[in-house]
Amino acid sequence: MNRTILWLLLAALTLAKVLIAIDLALFGDEVFYWLESRHLALAYSDLPGMTAWLVALGVWTLGDSTLGVRFVFILLGLLLAWLIIRSAPTANNGTGRDAVPSTLLVYLCLPPFALMGLFAVPDVPMLVAVALLAFALPQALRTDRLTWWLLAGLALAIGLASHYRFGISAAGALAYFIFDRTGRHCWRQPGFYLMGAVAAIGLLPMLWFNLSNEAAAVRFQLLDRHPWQPQLEGALLGLKQFILLTPLLCAGLIMTGLNALRSEDSSQRLLGWLSVVPAMILLTLGVFADQRNINFHWLLAAWLPLLPYLAQRLALWPGRWRRIALGTGGLSTIVLLVWIAAIAQSTSKATDQRLYGGDNFAGWSTLATKVAAARGDRELLADNFIVASQLTFLLPDHPRIRVMDHRINSSYGRTVQLALWGDRLSTENPFVGDGLLVVEESARKLLELPQFYQSLCAMFESVRFVDQHNVLKGKKRFVFLEVSSEGPASCQLPPVVYLDHPRRNSAYSRNDLIINGWVVPSSASVDVVIDDINRHSARLGFDAQGAPEENAGFRLRVPEQLLTGQHQLRLEVTIDGNHFYRHRTIDFELRD
Repeated sequence: MNRTILWLLLAALTLAKVLIAIDLALFGDEVFYWLESRHLALAYSDLPGMTAWLVALGVWTLGDSTLGVRFVFILLGLLLAWLIIRSAPTANNGTGRDAVPSTLLVYLCLPPFALMGLFAVPDVPMLVAVALLAFALPQALRTDRLTWWLLAGLALAIGLASHYRFGISAAGALAYFIFDRTGRHCWRQPGFYLMGAVAAIGLLPMLWFNLSNEAAAVRFQLLDRHPWQPQLEGALLGLKQFILLTPLLCAGLIMTGLNALRSEDSSQRLLGWLSVVPAMILLTLGVFADQRNINFHWLLAAWLPLLPYLAQRLALWPGRWRRIALGTGGLSTIVLLVWIAAIAQSTSKATDQRLYGGDNFAGWSTLATKVAAARGDRELLADNFIVASQLTFLLPDHPRIRVMDHRINSSYGRTVQLALWGDRLSTENPFVGDGLLVVEESARKLLELPQFYQSLCAMFESVRFVDQHNVLKGKKRFVFLEVSSEGPASCQLPPVVYLDHPRRNSAYSRNDLIINGWVVPSSASVDVVIDDINRHSARLGFDAQGAPEENAGFRLRVPEQLLTGQHQLRLEVTIDGNHFYRHRTIDFELRD
């Protein structure tokens, strides 16, 4: 393909990233990195400091906006493309053809690389570090110039300051210097030790944090977040790569890596070590590692050094297969970009339209608007770090928000960091005064909610339900509670309700469907509202399977006047004359 057209495509892709970054809400990790950027430090309990520093630079340039948070990462995405292209061999398969167009085309046809930089995540600077290492280290081996060794050391330092996972890529380079015949000669060269000395600078932030905080970050990254037991889902990490990279291009990368290890060219062998060793380590760790958070992107750092040589290898494929491989990859990049743009549009318009993968981005702006209206002059509290970070970012005064303990905080390694900032609510750091507590009910298991709400009565002198906010027809549910550490003791808690039947998007015959579920406390009354028109009171006092209290079940036979077809159902719960709209809207079909 023409070089000019490819550069125009890269420019258009970058412009699309900018436009999406403006509309697309920040997801949980991004907004916490923004919060970290307001408390700049060498490192944090989840990561070294690089991501927060880059966010701070973007916000300093463009302000506290979604584009400001992502701005530097979009630029790094361009730098990543440039480094990959600069790593391309000067000749393509010995024919003398310019390798730049073919390498750029491969980059654009691999969706995760083409879209890298769209989100403010640590993988962006980490992959830039891998690309810089793959560019500088072969030059250092060929020329033994101190400039190239220095640049390779800088790449290692940047990677180590970006993510703990970069250590696996560094292990690939170390394996080359230990086991490869050419790599072993480097131990006699001064430049090799210069590279190591510069790389060690990147270790200082994580060393400083862990020595100061009882190795909290290392414990989280290596121990706390991982079960270290074999898991079937973890064994699928390799198969996920064929989906992520598209089947033919993924197969091409595997063949390229294995051939690079056997190459007579020391530079190609080096890139083979940089790729194959990290890939084998990550595939092995994936079987035992954390499956709660996404991990399909882990191997991108292993594939990246091979991209220039994949372009070279594709030139040897039959034309038809080459066109299929690149066409499939290019189409996947376009589809993924359009899908993310659609999520950005749906979330920016604050609609209840649900797109796959868009839940983490949805509803935050409307939540912030509702919290601002209900807040008054009370201090804000949240039950997890994501809610706290989103509200801090979106509310105009960027308030400090105290955070309760939550499994989400610990599973993302943020509990220690919140405590270091003084934002973690605990017996050592209790809340004093009047506050508005925002609880993300949908982020807790249903059976945990009654006990959680009861614990609030022990934590605060008074608790009173204020309001609730549903997003995506109740897929995400938030509850607002007025809490106080002073005054007369009182505890007015919201109900917890479970609807067993009908199930969402299911079909039932009229004679088979009995609307049923359970509600806590069992003294509550339940109204079933169908299509916002028909309201019916459910019968109460039944035993219900899985209910946390006895006689908490409710039932209602389908009203005879209800016509066949599609319907929407929601539950309204009343306690002591106070109405609560407690359950998400359910779509179901009624048949004769």
